[in-house]
Amino acid sequence: MPGWLRKLAIVAYGIFCLAFQARLSYDWLSKESEESERARRPFNIRLFDAEGRVDFALPEARDAGLLRGDLIEAVDGEPHEGSGGYYRALDRHKAGETLRVRVHRDSEPAARDVDVKLRVSTGGTDGRSWGPRDLAYLGITQILTPLVALGLGLLVAVRRPDRALSWIVFAFLVSFSILATGGLSYDPVRMVSQWEPGWRLLALAHMALWLYLWPVLLAIFVIYFPHRAEWDIARPWLKWIVIVPAVGHALLRALAFPAAVDAMPRFRELVRLADTIVHPKTFAYFGVLCVFATIAESARKLRTAADADTRRRLRILLAGSVLAWLPFLTAVFALDLFGARATGWPMVAAYALLLVFPVTLAYLILVDRAMDLGLALREGLQYALARRGLYVVQFLLILALVVGLGISLGESGLRLPQRMQRVALGIGAAVLSRRLVEAGGRWVDRRFFRQEYQAGQLLTQLAQQAGELAERDKLRELVTGRIAATLHSAPVHLIDHDTSAFAGTLSRLSLERRPQWIDWRRPEQWLSSLDPSEGLRVRDLGAELLLPVARQDRLLGFLALGPRRGEQPYSSSDIEVLESVASQTALSLDNARLAETVVRETASRQVMDRELQIAREVQERLLPGHTPAIPGLDVAGLCVPAREVGGDSFDYLALPNGEWALAIGDVAGKGVSASLLMASLQASVRGLAADGIADLPELMTRLNRLMYEATPSNRFATFMLGVFDSATRRMRLCGAGHNPALLLRAGLEPQWLRPKGVALGLVKQARFSQMEITLALGDLLLFYTDGVTEAMNPAGEQFGEERLAEWAVSVSNSSSLVLARDLVACVTAFAGEAPQHDDITIIVLR
Repeated sequence: MPGWLRKLAIVAYGIFCLAFQARLSYDWLSKESEESERARRPFNIRLFDAEGRVDFALPEARDAGLLRGDLIEAVDGEPHEGSGGYYRALDRHKAGETLRVRVHRDSEPAARDVDVKLRVSTGGTDGRSWGPRDLAYLGITQILTPLVALGLGLLVAVRRPDRALSWIVFAFLVSFSILATGGLSYDPVRMVSQWEPGWRLLALAHMALWLYLWPVLLAIFVIYFPHRAEWDIARPWLKWIVIVPAVGHALLRALAFPAAVDAMPRFRELVRLADTIVHPKTFAYFGVLCVFATIAESARKLRTAADADTRRRLRILLAGSVLAWLPFLTAVFALDLFGARATGWPMVAAYALLLVFPVTLAYLILVDRAMDLGLALREGLQYALARRGLYVVQFLLILALVVGLGISLGESGLRLPQRMQRVALGIGAAVLSRRLVEAGGRWVDRRFFRQEYQAGQLLTQLAQQAGELAERDKLRELVTGRIAATLHSAPVHLIDHDTSAFAGTLSRLSLERRPQWIDWRRPEQWLSSLDPSEGLRVRDLGAELLLPVARQDRLLGFLALGPRRGEQPYSSSDIEVLESVASQTALSLDNARLAETVVRETASRQVMDRELQIAREVQERLLPGHTPAIPGLDVAGLCVPAREVGGDSFDYLALPNGEWALAIGDVAGKGVSASLLMASLQASVRGLAADGIADLPELMTRLNRLMYEATPSNRFATFMLGVFDSATRRMRLCGAGHNPALLLRAGLEPQWLRPKGVALGLVKQARFSQMEITLALGDLLLFYTDGVTEAMNPAGEQFGEERLAEWAVSVSNSSSLVLARDLVACVTAFAGEAPQHDDITIIVLR
C-alpha cells in the first residue's frame, strides 16, 4: 500500500475514533449535568447473559420485589431484547416516576409485573452531589486520557507510517482509549444505547473489538520492541498459540456484544457462545498477565541489551509501565486484594497515572535516539514548563472551563440572559488564561532556565577567545577542549583541513546543513554509500554526531563528537548549543585564516595595507552577498566604510515561519576592532534568530546581555531590527539607541520611527519597546547609520535629518538599489572635499 494511502486510511479511522470519543464524552457531560432529574438505574442486567437476568438490584428494585437472578421479560411493556432496550426505557423516565418491569423467577410458576419507583441519579459517590473529585475523575477518564491516547496514536502512525511498531502502537492506543473510559461497563453502554441504531451497533462493535484486543496488542508490542525477542526468532510459532485465539475471541465479542445489547433473542446462541468460551473475569486476569509479561520481558531484554540506546528505551518503557499500570491494577483489583473497593482521590490518581503509558509509547516510537530516563524526565519537565509547553496548561485550563460551563449550562431553569452571562464569563476566563500563560512563560524563562543563559555566555566567551587566536591549531584545541569539558564528550574532532579525505561526508553535510547522527549498527544510506576508505576514516573518528561548520553558503569543515560519558545521549538543548558553537567556529576559522594570511605577510612593507585589505574582504563576505527576493518588498542595502574596515553592518535573515528580519547596526569606534565586534554581534543575532523571532523585545534583551558580558565598558553598538511579514505587510521594529527610521507615504509628510531602547552593551539590564507599522503600496522605508546624517561639509555643517527628509520627498519612483546609490551620491556631494569621517550604511525598502 502506498505511503499516502496508508496515512489517509489511518487518518480516516483516527477521525472516526475521535468522533466516537467526542460524542461519548459529550453524552457524559450532558447526562451528568441533569443529575437533579435523571433517574438512576435500579438494577443491572448481565451484559453477556443470554437470558437477560438481573445482575444486582439496588434498594428501590428490591423494595419492588426484584432479586438477583430474576429473568427480565419486558420493560415498559416492550419485550426485553437486551440491556439496550432497558437503558432506553430508563432514560425516558425522570426521577420519581415508575418503571414497570415484567419478571420471571425460577421458583415461581408465572411471570409478574413489578413497579419500580425510580430514584434520582447522584453523579458523585456515596450519594453525594457532584464535587471537585468527581469532576476530576470525569475529566480524566472520559475526556483527557482517551483523547490524548487517540491523538498520540494518530501522531505516531502519521509520523512513522513505514514502521510496523507504529501501527501496533496506534491500534493499542485506540484500545487503550476504550479501556480508559470504562470499557464495556454499564455506564458507557448505557450512553451508547441511546444513539441511532446504525451508529449504536457500529459503536458497540468498535468498543468490544478494541477492548478485547488490548492485551494481545500489548504482548505483540513487547515482543518486537525495541527489537524482536530472541525466543520469538527461534520459535516464531509460539506466540501464535496466544495471538490467534485472542484475536478470534475479540472478533467473536465484537459480533456478540451488539447482539447482547440490542438483539439478544435472535442471536441468543452467539451471545451464549461468547460468554461460555471466556468469562469476562478470566479475560481481566489475562490482561493483568499481559501487563506483567510486558514488564518481565522488558526487564529480560534490558539485561541482555547490547547497546546504550536499547537500554535507554527499555528503562523508559519499564518505568512508564510500572508507574502507569501498577496503581491502576491495584485500584481495579482492590476488592480481590484487600477486601475493599478503591474510591475517591486514590482512584482518580490511579486513572491520571495511567496516561503515562501512552505518552511513553509515543515518545519511544517518535524519537530517533531515546534519552536516559533521568534526562528524559528533566527535558520533559523543561518542555512542560517552557513557554511552548505552557500551552498545554492553557489547553487544560480551557478544557476545565468548557467542562464546567457545560455542566453549568445544563442546570434546569436557566433563562437566556443567565446563559449568555455564563457564556461571556467563560470566554473572558479563556482570554485571561492565555494572558496568564504568556506571563507565566516569561517568568519561567527567567526563573528556571538560567542554563540556557549560561550556555550563551559560554558561546560568547568562546567566540571572544577564538577570535583572538591567530593559529588554527590553537583554535581547534580551544574548541574541542571546551566542548569535551562542557558536554563530557570523547573524542571531539574539528575537521577543517585535508577535507578532501571526507568528500562524501562533507557533501552530505553541505546538502542537509543540519546535524547528522552516526549509527553503524543501523547505518543510513549515505553512510553505506561512502567510499570504503572514507568510511574507515569516519569510523576511526569514533563519532556519534557530526555538525557542519559553515559560513553562509560555504562549508568550512565539520565537528565530530563521540559518545557522552555514561552513555548519556545529546539532548535537544545540547544540539542547539553545539550548532551555535559550530557557527561561531566557522566565523573564527575565517578570522584565523585571515590572521594566517596576515602573519605570512608580516615580512613585507605593506603588512598593514594587506591586513586591512584582507579584513575588508572578510567584512564584505559577512555582508549579504546578494539581495534576497522578499515578497512584497523591493530591498537594497549599501555599506561604504570610512576606512578599509568599519563598524557598520546590515543583514537579511530568512526566518523559519516565512518572515524576514532586516538588521542594521553601528559599533562605536572604527577599524579592525570595531569590525570584529560587529562580526560577533552579527553572528549572535543569527544564532538567536535561528528558531524564529516570536518576541522581538525579548530577543533584543538577550542580545544586550550577551554584548554586555562580551565587551569592555567603552564599547557598545546601536542597532535596529525589523521583522517583516509578507502575508500581512506588517513590520515590527525594535531599536537600541539607533537613528530613527524614515517612513514616507504617498501624499503625506515624512514620519520618523523611534522605538525606545538604549544601545547594546551599555547596561546589563535594558528594556526595549516594539513598534508596528503596515506598509502600503508605494511606501518608502529607510534604515541608515549616523554616517548619513552626521556627514559634514567643509564648512562644518551636518547633512542632518531635515536634508534626509527633503531628499526622500524629492526622489522619483525608482528601484531601491537606485535610491540607495543616489542617497550615497547625495551625501558625498554634500560633503564635497571634506573627508568621510564615519561609515555610511543604508537599507532602502520600497
